Amino acid sequence: MVDASWDNGGYGQPARTGMPTWAKVLLGCGVAAVLALATCVGGAALLATRLSHTVNSQEWSQFRTVVDELQTDAGAKAVYAGNPGLATDFPTESDFLKAVADWRPRLEPLPAVMPSVFTGRISYQMRIHNGPHARQVELRYRNDKGAWTVSRWEDGRLVALDVR
Repeated sequence: MVDASWDNGGYGQPARTGMPTWAKVLLGCGVAAVLALATCVGGAALLATRLSHTVNSQEWSQFRTVVDELQTDAGAKAVYAGNPGLATDFPTESDFLKAVADWRPRLEPLPAVMPSVFTGRISYQMRIHNGPHARQVELRYRNDKGAWTVSRWEDGRLVALDVR
């Protein structure tokens, strides 16, 4: 008599190919985790860049205003009168005006927009120190003549100025 069973005893079944299901799930979770991490890190970097650019732009405009005022004696007198911290390096107004007169041949107006790090030359440096009692900012700019204009600010007031 003929066997009526459809069971072939495991013979002739195709072998499984490809990744198992658990590996596919694990790979999908890994890709999702990498995308989430990249999005968070990228967003944080973008936010930090925009915030620092806003702060730097405020500092740059103050620095630019001072350099513009140094072009005339009346402007230099206003800078000295408005920033009593300069008296440490320049005890009298005439000392300050004499120093400014020596600097003028090397001074140039600063760009309206703060220089970018992508310009190809290092022409701008900023150091910010937020201490417990005062906020200190040091700004340096090298113009096309090669002169560095250096300023130091404490709590928004100019306390040191030099052109090297």
